[in-house]
This record gives sequence, C-alpha cells and structure tokens, in this order.
Amino acid sequence: MGPGIRSRLLGLPLALLATSAALLAIDGCTIINGLVVPVEAGPTPAATTTTPDAAQDSGDGCNHTMPPERPTVPDTPEQQTIVIVAKQILLATPAGAEPVGYDLDEICTTNKPTETCLSDKPHNDPAGGIDNNAGDLFTQVKSRTDVEQRINDGIALGKGSLLIRLSGYNGTPDDANVVVSIYASPGLLDYGGQPQPPSFVATEAWSLDDGQFTAITPDLPVTTTTGYVAGGVVVAFLASVNLSVSSSFGIKLKSAVLTADLDFTGPKPTMSGGIIAGRWAASDLLRVVAQQRTTDGGKALCMDPINYGIAKAVVCADLDIMADRIADRSGLACNATSASVRFVGGAASLGAKRKTVADDPCPTFPSDSCRPDGG
Repeated sequence: MGPGIRSRLLGLPLALLATSAALLAIDGCTIINGLVVPVEAGPTPAATTTTPDAAQDSGDGCNHTMPPERPTVPDTPEQQTIVIVAKQILLATPAGAEPVGYDLDEICTTNKPTETCLSDKPHNDPAGGIDNNAGDLFTQVKSRTDVEQRINDGIALGKGSLLIRLSGYNGTPDDANVVVSIYASPGLLDYGGQPQPPSFVATEAWSLDDGQFTAITPDLPVTTTTGYVAGGVVVAFLASVNLSVSSSFGIKLKSAVLTADLDFTGPKPTMSGGIIAGRWAASDLLRVVAQQRTTDGGKALCMDPINYGIAKAVVCADLDIMADRIADRSGLACNATSASVRFVGGAASLGAKRKTVADDPCPTFPSDSCRPDGG
C-alpha cells in the first residue's frame, strides 16, 4: 500500500470528527465543508459488484485491496441526487464464492505472526488482504438462524431496509466532492402504517426512522459524511455506522467504508449496489445473535440457551480484528469480526419520518462478551 493510502486511512477518525462538526442545516439546504446541497430525492435500479482498487505496497509485497483514491478533478456547478433502497442484503459468504470487501487492518494476514491481534485460530486473508470474517460466521450459523433470508423476505414485503442518498454529484464517473447519507427505513408503508410490497421504482417513498435525525440537522440522518466518486465508484468513509436493516437486526460497524457502483446505462446515473465494510465488536454481534429466531421460526436465541450457546461459541472462536483501529498490533486479543455487508440497489425516494419501536424479543438480555476484557 502506498504511503498516501496509509496516511489517509489512519487520519480518518479525526477528519470525520471535523466533518461532523461542520454539518449544518439552513433553509432546506445542507452545508457540509462549504458544499451546498439541496435536500431532495432521486432515482435508481440494481446489481452489486463494486470493483475495489489494488495498490502495491513496496514494504510487504502485497496488493492491498482498497477503495479507489479520490480523483483530482475540479468541482462543477451541476448537482444531482440519487436515492436507492437496499432491495437485497447479503451477509454470508457461500463456499467457493469470490471474496468481497477491503483490507481493513492494512496487512495481508498469512500466518499467526502477521495477525494484527491475538486470535483463537489463524486467519489467512484471501488475495489482497480482504477482511470479511463475518461472511464466514454467518455461513456457519445459518443452520441455527436464517437471519439473511428473513431480512430479505421482509424487504420484499415492504418492511425495514436501508436507503442510501448521494447528493452534490456532478453526474460523471469522477467527482472529488459529494455527500453520502445512510437512512434507516421502517419500510414502504401505506397511510395506515402497513407495509406494502415494493416494485422498486423511483416514485415509491420509503418511510424514514425519526430517531436518526437531530434538531441540528433535521433533514439529514446522523450517518451523513462527505465522499467522492472515482471511476464510477462512490466512496465514503464513516467513523461508525449503525445499519438497522430490520426492526430486530442492526449491524454496528466502526472505521467503516461504503463503496457503491454507479450505473450509467439509463437516462440518469444510478447506484446498482455495493459494500459497507468495517469492524463489528463481538459484544454488539452477540446482542444481534441473541435477538434472532431459530430457523424453524421458534423462539429467539436469547430464550434458547442451547442454540445461543452454540452460536456464541462459533462467534467467539472466530474473531479476527480489533474493534478500534488504534488497538491494531497492540498484542491484545481480537474483540471484533471484520464484516462486509453487500447490498443490491433498487429505485426509491425519501418518504415521511415515522416514530418506530424496536422489535426486541429480549430487552432484558444482559450484555454479553467473548472475553473478560469486554471483547
């Protein structure tokens, strides 16, 4: 990896804090680091590939799989907006499937000495140092809980999903400054608040979870940041992101990166799909596992000690990264799993805000961890 990529990744947390501090809403427009973006909605269809960028690191001889670099192009006055909904979310990595994700810990792990934290078993990265251990974990626990299938069945019925909005975009394959927002949606709801199956057309207005907005930025979700477009790929870095994809399933990632492929084949550019990759703390992952139901539609695992214990053993025996980037190479035990959440985009628009109540089958379930240090 070249020094430019390394320094950009290490400087992300401070840069993102500065970005969030500069976020203001004024008269229906948003000003982010001097970029004025009207609050509006737009279109989009589907597919998910996101081709990563491989940069040679002269230090270790490994082609680290990284997002494309920010292009050096001038800003233009044209400002387009694209909105998509995740019409399919993919968590598991089937046997023999092509690895998906990015090198999150900046090293191509090939044996124990090259790991960035202490793990119970060795984790050899696929080509490019891609870190996506959660893909393997979800494949392993599929026999206990069919969470991926239920999420996608829910989306097909118009229940909860994610929306992604690209704004301040010049409409070309390269734009050095854009704004990216990730919204949690309770679903495509009718006037009575009931979900309706989507056709994934731009006129369908998906509702927005009211809890993700603040008084300071009432028109933008808390997960909003600046980014760029390089070679037709949207790139945005996020200090943290909570992907609430259903009323009982959310993925909390730290030091995350979103990439989305742009499709220019239609009358307007669209986002066809992409990846949100980051570090998922074991304590947060176990909480989500506990909320899931067994594959036969039975009780939640938090009320099923045997199946929860089996799922927990799988998770805790297979952690591969630190939850906080600053703890990499510190000699500590791994306390998180690397994750790449893939999504397929469908056309959508932003709907009205709605107050939601989480469907938590075990609100009193105590916080759990894999190790005494809270990992």
